Amino acid sequence: QNQYGARDTLHDLQAIGITVKLAYYSLNAFFALYSQRGILATGAFDLAMFGYANGPDPDDEYSAFHSSQIPTAEHPNLGNYARVHDPIIDAALTSARNTTDFAQRTNYYHQFLERLANQVYILPLYIGINILTVNTRLQNVIPNPNAVTNNWNIADWWT
Repeated sequence: QNQYGARDTLHDLQAIGITVKLAYYSLNAFFALYSQRGILATGAFDLAMFGYANGPDPDDEYSAFHSSQIPTAEHPNLGNYARVHDPIIDAALTSARNTTDFAQRTNYYHQFLERLANQVYILPLYIGINILTVNTRLQNVIPNPNAVTNNWNIADWWT
């Protein structure tokens, strides 16, 4: 086991008949833009493992899965690294972002999630739990659904 969990993942993939050659890249090379020949942005991989955190609004999934968001030379900073090009996902994400009716949005995002899961475009390994502990003397701490930005309003905290 190494710090990336690669040994377990490698073993699991081999157990189902997938031969894997591990390659490690610097963050700069891995996440570089398309115009900088980034590994993810150019699709220079068959299987990639990396962390992903989105915000509280499911519209964040548009930039990660809509086919219009596949990075290209003309649009090097887009984020559909998996190169998902699926008309059902496109329709669900477009419809969801174009309605303000909560029930309709929920329905469209359920369509998106069902298709994403059924097609196995990605394979989530885990979801971290967002636990925030704060001394009771500290006031005005407002947790964020994205644990990475739990200190988003730190300038407004006081004791």
